Amino acid sequence: MALAGHCLLDDGQEKVWTGTTGPTVTVDGIPIGHAVYAIWNQKDLNPLPDPTNPNLPLPADFALVHLDRSIKADARVCHFGGPTGIDAFTDDTPRIVHFFGNGEVIARIQETGTPVTPARTAPAIGFSDPRAVALIGPVGPGDSGMPVIDDSGRAVGILSHLGSPLGSSFAPVSRLWPHLQRAELMLGVRLKLQTAPLEPTATPFGSVC
Repeated sequence: MALAGHCLLDDGQEKVWTGTTGPTVTVDGIPIGHAVYAIWNQKDLNPLPDPTNPNLPLPADFALVHLDRSIKADARVCHFGGPTGIDAFTDDTPRIVHFFGNGEVIARIQETGTPVTPARTAPAIGFSDPRAVALIGPVGPGDSGMPVIDDSGRAVGILSHLGSPLGSSFAPVSRLWPHLQRAELMLGVRLKLQTAPLEPTATPFGSVC
């Protein structure tokens, strides 16, 4: 399972854990597994290497969790379905993307936990950058790490740290394929994206799965 690296590390770090030595990851207070890899490097968002760690790519925000055997996982993105594959486009064409998050205010009411619009659709730009794209849509604190797919269901990546919330500017999305390549290099394993069919009847905005 993937999530945002900044949920586990300080900026400018990259770590690999073996077995169950990594941080325990929970959902609603229930342990689901342990982190095996994480990277977060936003100190300098230009293409040049960080002089304090020249081998650390920029920008980067990604983590992988090894789920416990007792956890039954479903690859589908809530409401929209997918991912059907990996979006690796490198042109500047804006694209419509879909995402499902659990952030406060936008996706749920903080005081009650009541779902509002966790399923959302918005444009994204900057696909010529292989590392990150800019999501122009409503996001909020707590949405970090949510999956983002394109209109064909291909996995674009995961929401990184927030830019300007509520869609007033943009929020960066860490692209999946270069982060997977980096994780494979660091872990010394081959990784495979679990796919699922797209839900063609899903409306642009939805409530819960």
